[in-house]
Amino acid sequence: MVGALYGEFFAGDGHAGPVLVPGAEVAASMIFRFRGREVRLFSTVTAFGTPQDITVEEISIESYYPADATGAALLRDLADEAAGAAESGS
Repeated sequence: MVGALYGEFFAGDGHAGPVLVPGAEVAASMIFRFRGREVRLFSTVTAFGTPQDITVEEISIESYYPADATGAALLRDLADEAAGAAESGS
């Protein structure tokens, strides 16, 4: 069923189909350089509560995630480095 729906969506009516824009992405990434390496991150924001609930109205959490394998590898290397420093006490 899903495969048929997918095929139907992308088949169009013969006149229309998906428009692919080179370089277009769903999320914009932030690009940082750190120790000569490039890391691309994207973020998400989670908000809690409703406008009527004053206690949690303004609570939100912004999380950052690697946008590609290179960024993920850099972040893993940094985490391993920090863990090693913590174990050695420095």
